[in-house]
Amino acid sequence: MRSIVGLLLAVALGTVATAWAQAPSKKFQCWTDENGRRACGDRVPPQFAQKERQVFDGEGRVIEVKERPKTAEELEAAEQAKKAEAERKRAEVEQRNYDRFLMSTFNSVKDLEKTRDQRLAAVDGRLQLTEKSVADNEAALKQLRDQADEAEKEQKKVPKRITKQIAEFEATLRDNSQALEKLRGERAEIEDKFASDIERLKALRAAAGMPVN
Repeated sequence: MRSIVGLLLAVALGTVATAWAQAPSKKFQCWTDENGRRACGDRVPPQFAQKERQVFDGEGRVIEVKERPKTAEELEAAEQAKKAEAERKRAEVEQRNYDRFLMSTFNSVKDLEKTRDQRLAAVDGRLQLTEKSVADNEAALKQLRDQADEAEKEQKKVPKRITKQIAEFEATLRDNSQALEKLRGERAEIEDKFASDIERLKALRAAAGMPVN
């Protein structure tokens, strides 16, 4: 007794063989109908034109497989995969270029550490100046506010000169405080970047059989 799979295979092969026998010199196509049955012919019914199908030559050999059109979701997924692959390749090229830069620019890890220390020293100098400016602004602003408070306690009108100076020092303090935070962020970025570069240079030199330090 034949198995169901065997019977289905025999039917499919029989369908192909019949189409082949009927038109030995012409190409024909086979597709799956709405009931899951194999169907063949020299023309595909319009309702099955969007389904995957095989094209056979006059000798019954598959010469082409026409895939079904992709759904919008599949097209989007394919596009995202394409972009991800392009980004991966771009990152690889960028990393190789940066590796060459590290190896050609610094003769040792100590050279890289020296460059880091120089960069940090320059930022630290700007930090100290900005911190002093903030401190001076705060001291001057406190003095002006004390004068304004004293005038109010004596039930006197605060002089316009003091009010104006308070507003100016408040604006300067805001600017200097923002500059200070930016410099602190810049310093942290330098530390992180050089820490990463140092580890990368160590790995590159070790891979090349060169002294790590």
